[in-house]
Amino acid sequence: MNANKKYELIGRIVEQKEIAHKLNRDIGELKEAIVSFLNSKFLSSIWGETTQNYKNKNILLNETLQKIKEYEDELETLKNTEE
Repeated sequence: MNANKKYELIGRIVEQKEIAHKLNRDIGELKEAIVSFLNSKFLSSIWGETTQNYKNKNILLNETLQKIKEYEDELETLKNTEE
């Protein structure tokens, strides 16, 4: 039973790390867009949408990193109970 839980947690961690990687990439692209907007004339509607998207991605990234930490802690607890 613990082995199944262990592999389930490892799978969740991998999945969340993939999401975190994608969010980091998206955030990087949004940073580039924001800098580009700052270096040129821009429409305020696009600026607002882009900066809000940036904020939302950061929130998602923080939530994803928190999930990873929780899963890793649970996995560590599970490993300690097996010993």
